[in-house]
Amino acid sequence: MFQTGFNMNPSECAEEHLGPTYQWMSQIATKYNLAITGSLSIIHESKYYNRLYFVTPNGYQYYNKRHLFSLANEDKSFESGAARTIIEYKGWRILPLICYDLRFPIWSR
Repeated sequence: MFQTGFNMNPSECAEEHLGPTYQWMSQIATKYNLAITGSLSIIHESKYYNRLYFVTPNGYQYYNKRHLFSLANEDKSFESGAARTIIEYKGWRILPLICYDLRFPIWSR
């Protein structure tokens, strides 16, 4: 959650899907011809997600954090993602993960 820090009150800081932070990321990706990535609080279809965007000059892909950090009550504030996302970029296959996801190596394979 690079623009707010790890905030467990998404109603105070969540943006709509493809909102202002995504728009900024898209502008940077296009201006410098690169990929930019980061996660942020998103409200989508009345649910909150810790969503990672991978943005390039040609578009975007996203991943919703799967393993929510229950010790900080993240699971009470956000919906868990259900799908793995594999991003292909310039010959690389990238599996985006967000923080606590790293504690689940079977998911990371």
